[in-house]
Amino acid sequence: GVIFGANIGTTITTQLIAFQLLEIAPFILVLGFLLMKIKTGLSHFGKPIFYFGLMFSTLFIISVLVEPLKNDPWIIDLLASNTNIYVGLLIGLLVTVFLQSSALISGIMVILAGAGLVGFEQAFAILLGTNVGTTSTALIASAVMNKEAKRAAMAHFVFNVLGVVLVLPFLKPVSEFIISLSDSSAMQVSLAHILFNIASAILGLVFIKWFEKLVLRMVR
Repeated sequence: GVIFGANIGTTITTQLIAFQLLEIAPFILVLGFLLMKIKTGLSHFGKPIFYFGLMFSTLFIISVLVEPLKNDPWIIDLLASNTNIYVGLLIGLLVTVFLQSSALISGIMVILAGAGLVGFEQAFAILLGTNVGTTSTALIASAVMNKEAKRAAMAHFVFNVLGVVLVLPFLKPVSEFIISLSDSSAMQVSLAHILFNIASAILGLVFIKWFEKLVLRMVR
């Protein structure tokens, strides 16, 4: 259940970017720093707020830097040539495994889509790849832990893979539905991110007993 919730929670980054709230990133960074340094009952929130602000500030810098690229013909041709869904999925998976941050990659996709540098289906495919790639963190961590830890990591991996496998055959109608919800490219990508994770969580909860048996069978 925590894993299902965490998958939805990680979409907050893309929502903040889509609503054009990147400008508040420096304030979040400063708030986290002050909470760490000033001893209060809220000091233990300082470090997570600071690092969230740091990642958010990085995305803000990226959004500024990609702005001139949207008129670069070489960049446009390069991105336009890559329309294969499975290539996008693989890119999202590999980059997330390498950087160990699905939220960062998802945020970058919203920024690139908002700048007109990637199409919706390209961005959606990469988002799906990040959902699988992010499970590598738990798999690596569980390698030296007990069987319950290994089961939790396997649950994360299987759940995210099944979500992607189930949506792939319906990618076209799902994409058309999400595109119809907003005229903003950035908002479309952020909606895809959150709606996919909410739908996956609902399915996971409906079939949780079957899912538990599957994971127990995989990690005895």
